[in-house]
Amino acid sequence: MRKRILARRAPLRRPLSHVRPMLGSAILAALSVLAGLFLTIPYPGGGRFSFGDAFLILGGLLLPWKEALLGAMLGGALLDLLGGSFFYLPWTVLAKGALALVAILARKLTGGRRWTLPLLMLPAPFLQAAIYLIPYRLLMEEGYLILFLMDLVQGFGGLVLALLAEKPLRSIRRD
Repeated sequence: MRKRILARRAPLRRPLSHVRPMLGSAILAALSVLAGLFLTIPYPGGGRFSFGDAFLILGGLLLPWKEALLGAMLGGALLDLLGGSFFYLPWTVLAKGALALVAILARKLTGGRRWTLPLLMLPAPFLQAAIYLIPYRLLMEEGYLILFLMDLVQGFGGLVLALLAEKPLRSIRRD
């Protein structure tokens, strides 16, 4: 009787295989939030320079597209929620999603030509800063262009850090 019961069970090849896709998103979001909380430089007029963008771009370059996109949007949203920036929440979800999406598309389009990746990544900081320009303009009469420029600096800083870290991290074999 015991042998028949054991024979009916399907073997578990990967017991937590349904959790694995969510794990990459969760790690990406957590790294982005930690960098946004502890590796930031506040700038005048509100806002902050965060190194979390480097993790979001790295996620777009290294993770499957669904994990990267979800992790980027979740990380940005959590950081805004923890920082009390509720007004910026929808704009952050769009901006961080766009940042990861450009990285994902650049990875897909390079096709092994590593020298073209930085060229294809150039629109990412501009797109992120342009999305944030909308709420800046809604909230402020003046000074919004300075915040736009600071967002560009943050985006390009994250891009440079991500591109420097991408090649060594890519060489680590992913199971």
